[in-house]
Amino acid sequence: MPGGGQPEPGEGVDEGEVGGGQRAQVTGQYGVVRCGPHAGWTVAAPPTHRSGANPLLGSGVRWQSGTTEPPCPRRSTVTAEPLKSREEWLASLPRIYAAAGCLLRDESGRILIVKAGYREHWQFPGGTIDLGEGPVECAVRELEEETGIVQAAGDLLAISWTHASAELDHPAQHFMFDFGTVPDGTPVTVPAGELDDYRWAAVEEALDLLGPARSARLRAALEAAADGRVRIVTTHVSGF
Repeated sequence: MPGGGQPEPGEGVDEGEVGGGQRAQVTGQYGVVRCGPHAGWTVAAPPTHRSGANPLLGSGVRWQSGTTEPPCPRRSTVTAEPLKSREEWLASLPRIYAAAGCLLRDESGRILIVKAGYREHWQFPGGTIDLGEGPVECAVRELEEETGIVQAAGDLLAISWTHASAELDHPAQHFMFDFGTVPDGTPVTVPAGELDDYRWAAVEEALDLLGPARSARLRAALEAAADGRVRIVTTHVSGF
């Protein structure tokens, strides 16, 4: 009965009551059922359901066309949780670590990687995004701080997502940017106390030194640099 009025062909209109004289309303895929001492009920259902199960009332409820007192569901009580304030909702959201890194190559195609004394594997120049800065600003800043190289960031190559684990208590998101190429022999200065060493590594060597998560990030970044399509990498192994 679109928009109210008289029933359309194939619709049924009868009277019914909910136990205890309560009023109830059920809304479903095929229409609305309204029940109560003075409320009619309307079901706009396909003809194929006339002698079968009513999709509104459940597979166990059946009726025949023309029935004057079709079954009507009882009202069920649902207790809703109180709405959270905006502050409570924000506090309930999961926290993530966010970082940015640099893919920088020399003219021979070697990749710049650095080694922190407190980590087992080598890593790309990069680090955690500070409050108030974006991923691009972070990558530019970290490259200068960790290598002494000042270079503009190019295209975004890959975004990696690492699930929380025993090693990392929150998920982590990492942005990898293309920093182009620099001449062979470009001087690199690593900060004492933070990094122990650096290396211009061929691709296969870098894949061995970076560990599982970062090597997956490198493969994705090189593919993106070749075809211009940003890659998304998801891992359960920390590369943060």
